[in-house]
Amino acid sequence: MLSFFYAVSTANAQESPRYKTAQFIEICIQEVFQDQSDALVLNSNSSRLGMITDFLQNDVHVLYMPSLQDKHFETLASVGLNNKYNNALVADTAYNPATFNPLKYNLPMHTAVKKMYRIGTTDYILTIYPSL
Repeated sequence: MLSFFYAVSTANAQESPRYKTAQFIEICIQEVFQDQSDALVLNSNSSRLGMITDFLQNDVHVLYMPSLQDKHFETLASVGLNNKYNNALVADTAYNPATFNPLKYNLPMHTAVKKMYRIGTTDYILTIYPSL
């Protein structure tokens, strides 16, 4: 029971709340879609903004997990960059909660099973949970 409490409190302390704000979501969208942000997402009649918002607010979690440092995870760099609209995107080798943008990567936005990726060679694990 104590280990469960520790895991939950550690997870809550380490996760960046920025993923939950509209301002952060817009910054992520603009970084990836560049001059097409308004037309394709922000002022579009498509469902992209809602899908991206749901993905970042509910499905994506980044946690510091040094207890898993010996465990092998697919790296974010291996999934490739979502650079169709921004060729200058670069894969992260370290984790900085102030600048990290999950939308930069070709991650599955809808998955039936939990997916876990290591950020660079760090102890930060990006986890995508299935949508409810």
